[in-house]
Amino acid sequence: MSTWKNHMIGSLNIAGTGPIFGALMSVKWDPVAFVLDHKGSILGGSVHDYMSGMMSIRNGGVSLTKNVQNYLGDRFRYFALILVIVVLIIASAMMARSACDLLVYITDAPMGFWLAIISLYFVASALLPIDKIIGKICPVFGILLVLMAVMIIGGLVA
Repeated sequence: MSTWKNHMIGSLNIAGTGPIFGALMSVKWDPVAFVLDHKGSILGGSVHDYMSGMMSIRNGGVSLTKNVQNYLGDRFRYFALILVIVVLIIASAMMARSACDLLVYITDAPMGFWLAIISLYFVASALLPIDKIIGKICPVFGILLVLMAVMIIGGLVA
């Protein structure tokens, strides 16, 4: 994929539902919270992604749980694996629910309809290679994210 598409996908991975809705709520109550929320999310996410990527590359491209096994042993590897699975399920459910709530508010379509669409997208993006679905859809959402950030900052300045 092209570099700009990779950057858009990366920015969406850092700026998930929490930082987006957190930013909207912080703008509602306090502009300083808006700046701190974004700086903390981006800085924390960047440091986490860099460190886990660096550890993986130094160990031959192994997964997170294999890194845990290498440094902390077999017993903690299974705990880490269960923790990763639980966190992924919770994060997916939270992002799907918040997106459904927003789409129901915008379109008045039932929640079950939007939940089915989002669930199909989750399954398709997990099974197909990254450039088939995510590489075509995520850059559009990345551009929308950048435009939203620019409009919010413009609104604060105005």
